Amino acid sequence: MKLKQVRLGIHTIELYAGKLKYHQIQKTIDHLVDQGSIQQIYSDSYSIDRHLKSTYLVARGIRMRLHQSHNKSNGISFAVNPSTLLAGAYQPLALYQPTKENVVEMQSHLADMFEEIHLSDHGEPILAPDELSLSRMDLTVDLWFSKDTDLSSLIRIFRKSMLPRHYKRRELEGKQDYFFELATKEISFKVYDKIYELEQNDRCPKKYRKERILRLEVSMRREAFLEKLGLKRKDDLFAMLKMGYDNVCAAIGEFLDISISMLPSVLL
Repeated sequence: MKLKQVRLGIHTIELYAGKLKYHQIQKTIDHLVDQGSIQQIYSDSYSIDRHLKSTYLVARGIRMRLHQSHNKSNGISFAVNPSTLLAGAYQPLALYQPTKENVVEMQSHLADMFEEIHLSDHGEPILAPDELSLSRMDLTVDLWFSKDTDLSSLIRIFRKSMLPRHYKRRELEGKQDYFFELATKEISFKVYDKIYELEQNDRCPKKYRKERILRLEVSMRREAFLEKLGLKRKDDLFAMLKMGYDNVCAAIGEFLDISISMLPSVLL
């Protein structure tokens, strides 16, 4: 077993457009219905309060969840894979490193997509991309090992590691050799066989099928990264993403000097 390379960055971010009006959300829903790309997750008996999801923009790296209510806040969550969005094509293994320039470029793409999904009033945008709230970011490390590596044995080491306070273990039935997670309501730490995950979803390019990649992923929701990373609510998107990226860089530096079983405590 040999560690060939380490790649790190951000895999996914979630941006939230809140305080929208009922009719503004409805325009977007109507458009997605016309495109045949929307699915209802929950609805009350009158179909007034409902949660929906859409993969209309998934080829460009965005998944949407829509929340519509007659007496509560209406909003849309955009789960964004920045690498795919910026490249304009699916990037299964690319990890995003934020810069001021590419954050501006990403926001420009989002503005175009808001117009496309009719998130506007009388042809005018109802919000700008820099008004979106960052509600989650997934800080990610990919460990590329030699092809003789048994990744399941490494995942078992993580499974036996010390459980941090307030965290609960989560495993997928029948997939214990490929996936393991520690989680609270605000933070999760996942370790999994990335190539296996891509193959299970029929999304693994042929050239990567023999690779051995162990993905380590810390997903932080808003309250967690504000506290853990010392961020302020008024910080802009670049400042937040850059702090997250710098944090995972520092953590992996410590990892190279410690036992793999102690990594959760370093990242969390």
